Amino acid sequence: MPFFPFKIITNDIQVFVASIGSSYQEELNFAGPGYLSTFFHKYSGKRSLICQSIIDTQCQIDIYFQGKLVCTHTGNTPTDVWNKLMFLRKYDGKELFGLTNSFTIQKIKNYIDAPCCTFSEWDYINNMMPAFEKHLKRKISVLDLNWHQFFIGWKEQLTTVIELNSHLTSIYPSNFEITDTILSAWRRMLKSVGCTNVTPYKKIISNVRILIIIIFLLSYIIDNY
Repeated sequence: MPFFPFKIITNDIQVFVASIGSSYQEELNFAGPGYLSTFFHKYSGKRSLICQSIIDTQCQIDIYFQGKLVCTHTGNTPTDVWNKLMFLRKYDGKELFGLTNSFTIQKIKNYIDAPCCTFSEWDYINNMMPAFEKHLKRKISVLDLNWHQFFIGWKEQLTTVIELNSHLTSIYPSNFEITDTILSAWRRMLKSVGCTNVTPYKKIISNVRILIIIIFLLSYIIDNY
């Protein structure tokens, strides 16, 4: 389902959540770049628009009066950035951003879980970019890695099943170590573009680190053949 902006009430303030973004920051309830919420409040005695956003790794507040930007503040967290302002200080910044609201939290979860595209769109990199930006960009670890070729090569092979680790080595430098963090990012990316994990094991079952074979099956193909 497409995202629809919505309103919530926090501390008797009507907050409008205009867009959703995700991250791996549990302290932000996994909200991330692209998140934007706004509300109206008096600033310097004038009714102003307060825009709260997450940009890259920063939380930002922009204040507008009659359509003109008055000031901008940034911080590492919503609380951090709100502490730089001289009003609404009795409220928690995370609440003012709307990030403690149960409806907002659910919308962020839905955004994280929602597929970004399907198998039929893999040929078109622009259609896959939202999934890449959402899950893989900040974890890819290699500059100018041809991540799109990973999917093109998979689509061109006869079988719809791959072993993830060995398939990734075809696009990474030969001496590059593919860490668990990178693998986790790829798994999220794969799920987001219509793949299903069919590995029979859920976890490591001994004290020795075992390389678990991770294979993914294109549920889109299975459902249509």
